[in-house]
Amino acid sequence: MRLPVLNLRQRFLAIMAIAGLLSAIPVVYLSYSYAVENSIAQATLLFDQQVKLVNELIEINYIESVANTAQNSITDTEEMSNLAAGLQRIYLNPNSPPSVIKAMQKSMSEHGIEMMVCSGTEPVLGNPWIESLVRENVSDYRGISLRELLRNNTTSKASAIFTTLRVDLSGPKLVGIWHLPQQESMILVKSSMQRERDYEKAKFVTISQVAASLEQLQLPEAASIAILSSRGKVLTSAGAPFPKPEDIIEIFSSSAQGRGAHGLTEKSPIPYHYSVFHFRPYDWYITAVIPQQVITTPALHEALVIAATILGVFLITGIVAAILVSRAVRPLAAVTEQAHKLSQIDFSEKRDFAGELLKDFTFAERSDEIGRLSHAFTHMIKALDASITRLKTTLATQQRMEGELNAGHDIQNSILTPCDTPFTAPGFEAYAFMEPAKEVAGDLYEVIEAPDGRQAIIVGDVSGKGVSAALFMSMTITLIRSAISDGHGPAEILQRVNDQLAKNNPTCMFVTLWIGLFDPKSGALTFANGGHCPPALINAREGSPLRWISELSGPVVGPMEGVEFTEFTTTLAPADICVIYTDGISEAMNAEHQLFGEERIGQVVSEHRTDRPEQMLKTIMDAVLAYRGETPQSDDITMVAFTRTE
Repeated sequence: MRLPVLNLRQRFLAIMAIAGLLSAIPVVYLSYSYAVENSIAQATLLFDQQVKLVNELIEINYIESVANTAQNSITDTEEMSNLAAGLQRIYLNPNSPPSVIKAMQKSMSEHGIEMMVCSGTEPVLGNPWIESLVRENVSDYRGISLRELLRNNTTSKASAIFTTLRVDLSGPKLVGIWHLPQQESMILVKSSMQRERDYEKAKFVTISQVAASLEQLQLPEAASIAILSSRGKVLTSAGAPFPKPEDIIEIFSSSAQGRGAHGLTEKSPIPYHYSVFHFRPYDWYITAVIPQQVITTPALHEALVIAATILGVFLITGIVAAILVSRAVRPLAAVTEQAHKLSQIDFSEKRDFAGELLKDFTFAERSDEIGRLSHAFTHMIKALDASITRLKTTLATQQRMEGELNAGHDIQNSILTPCDTPFTAPGFEAYAFMEPAKEVAGDLYEVIEAPDGRQAIIVGDVSGKGVSAALFMSMTITLIRSAISDGHGPAEILQRVNDQLAKNNPTCMFVTLWIGLFDPKSGALTFANGGHCPPALINAREGSPLRWISELSGPVVGPMEGVEFTEFTTTLAPADICVIYTDGISEAMNAEHQLFGEERIGQVVSEHRTDRPEQMLKTIMDAVLAYRGETPQSDDITMVAFTRTE
């Protein structure tokens, strides 16, 4: 039997009917899911409130116990400090015989207090037990070893250091370390087991108080709430019988990853919805659970009612919409066809496709919605044709410019010495850093050996940015290298480079230059500064002041011929480190347009005076990035740091 052929309207109505029937399943499912999620959300909200209420009660008791324990700990440290003060007076008294000190040490050991005096980590007045702790590198509750505490004690500004160790089953030990003259330290170790007993007692009292509070909570039917230990032991509970801990053990891992969690158990025989809060100080889990079936059964009935209502409305609306829409969709076939042709066009090859596509398209003359749609479609085709033509031209120009800039970047990188390798020589170490603001930079640097064996350090900053500055930089560094190879001094190099740049400089471009010749053996630094930022100089020794090499030899280099430059000399002591930089560092701005400034540069250099050149530059750059925040880089950044290592 041959099936009748359906027209477009009939097909559309048939599709709507089938769609309505097929939509019944997801509508029922979504309605059920919504009702279940709503019930779960209400139960979870109630559980969270109750769990947080119990947690707050535990926290109040915990804070009281911590306050008592802290007061007792303060008393212990005060007593130990008084004892240490008396022992120091006896130990440091030159008239006290060693036998008296050892007798005191033995007497204190019999009363549970161990004593040792050491220099660094080496014992002066020995104690075998404390010495074993040092050898075994025992750590305190923060993870800091006793050996590290002794090393830090010699440089710390604190008069005493207190901490707690747990070395065996005898309980925690209170440790005190005091400064002594001649880089010595006195160590006293005392048992603080009583504090741990007080702590456990406070936990027992807390459980008793919480148990009484749980009985007063209003819990849903079949719900229960309990406090569990980390091993799953029920410490106290209320409501319905609490499930076996092994059936809901999976909630512990989800809660331990954060302060709290809630969800559905997946591995237990009976699924439970739970809300759990991890109280870390006692490693307790405040847990509320309710069987999933208690929530889902009433939700299913509610979902079926909602689904039936929504499905009926959907079917009626679909039929009415199908009748109305089917009368209006016929003229859209032509628009659809033209849109399909448009999607098949290869815009990279075809030109003037708008005229061909709109040749027989006449629906734009209608005054109804179809006409307005057709008019908009016609306008879109013409605008798209013009935009693609402009885009092709723009892309071609952009690709050509990017190719030229990439070539310029590669050429510039080949001119400058790579800055990812340290410059080293006997008694000398240097490191360079450069970060261009654009594809090519106007900054320059160089660290090379002069013919007389001295190390030449050059840093410069060309006016402007981009390609013109990069070309001017390339010419400048070439002239400087030539002058250095001829054996000229810094001032004469500046003068020669200035005269040669000024001969053909119609735009009056210029470069700030700092050139130094450093002798690592004697520490002598001969330098000249042509309008550049003052370098910072400091010694690694604590307390040595920061120096700014602020002498200025003359103006910027390049605008005019005949300028004379003055040469200066200073001396670097062993462990001195010098940082030369461009104004991309000092004039880096934050979001409020405030400059980083030389004062902050000096502060960073002073605080990291012991860093090697590479680490020093990384530290300065990190400080600039933190200060700048989201503000984009506005100028090229270049730095060179060098140090006298002998």
